Order: sequence, then structure tokens, then C-alpha cells
Amino acid sequence: WREDLGLFDTLWGYANRLDGLPEAQGIVTLGHALIADTMGDAPGVLAALDSLDIDDVAPYWRPTVTWLRATSELALGFPGAARRHAELAVSQASPALRGALTMLEVNALELCGDYDRAGEALLRMLAELERSGNDHTRGVGYGIAAARAAFSGDVDKAEHLLLLARECGGTSPLPSLVATLRLSEAGTAIAGGDEDTAARLLAEAVAGH
Repeated sequence: WREDLGLFDTLWGYANRLDGLPEAQGIVTLGHALIADTMGDAPGVLAALDSLDIDDVAPYWRPTVTWLRATSELALGFPGAARRHAELAVSQASPALRGALTMLEVNALELCGDYDRAGEALLRMLAELERSGNDHTRGVGYGIAAARAAFSGDVDKAEHLLLLARECGGTSPLPSLVATLRLSEAGTAIAGGDEDTAARLLAEAVAGH
């Protein structure tokens, strides 16, 4: 969750020490799913999760398992399935996680064409993120909301939300917030008629990937 791939790689190197511990197999399997997710391998995520016995992980991890399944289903073009699992993940989540997991629910609802419910989920997401106290996820949430405002043509609202997102990121925003900001800034630029700036921001967002 800290988006520190170097640390993740180091810690994952110790996973083989858990091979003989039955109580650790659920977490190891979840680790395989997280690696696949980091690599953008949606089928690999689902394959790992399909091999997971949900009783092998503590209840705390179950919203994450459900959320990972939903993200992969959405990536593979199954918004209806993703919507069901995203809504389940949100219902399972603790207050600290609920806002962050609702981001996926917003995307799934929109891709299902249920824009009214998506708008309601977006407002609920922002309220939950405010309560969570996590500046990073608040920033990503504001960025998502800014993109929606831009798509609806409300450039002033989009720019205000982008300002809030940047404030949450501080001087060293995590990579996912940087990507969210660039995409939202590009959408806002398009809404304002500045396609050259939008093209530059989109190129920066995908550079190196």
C-alpha cells in the first residue's frame, strides 16, 4: 500500500520461509495476487484468488481480496461482476478502508451506465475519505472527483478539486496520486479547450510504462 516496490521485493524474498506454516498460506497466496496486480496481470490476479481458501485469511483481509477480484474483473471488461464485488468489498470494509474501496465502485457503476448511483457513490466516497484521515487516498479521491467535474464541463469545480488533491499529496506524492493528477489535469485541460496541454499531460502519464 506504500507503493514501495523495492521494499515489497525484499520482503517477498522471505515468503519461502513460510512454506511449512499452514496458517500462512492464505497470506502467501494473497501476496501472489498482489504481485500480479502490480504487474497489471488481471488474469493472474484471478488465478491466485481462485486458489485462495477465504478461511485462510483473517477477516481484516477479506475486503482486500474482494476488491482485488473486482479490479481484475473491471480490467478484463466485466463491469457487472466488478460492480457486485466492489459493492461487497465496500460493505465489508472498515471505516479506514471504505472510502478508498469506494473509488472502484464509482468506476464500476459508471461503466455499467448507472450514472445516478455513480454520482451518489462519489459523494459517499469523498465523505468517507475525509473521515479516514489518509491524505494520500483523499488526494486520489479529489483527483477522481476533479475528472468527473471536468467531464461534466464544470472547469472551475475541477480546478478547485485538483488544488485540494495537490495539497493532499504534499511535496512527495506517491506514484498513484501523480498518475491520477496528470489524468485529471488532462481532462480539465480538454474541458477548457486546451488540447495541447492535455496531450502533453497524457504523454507524461504513460511515459516509461
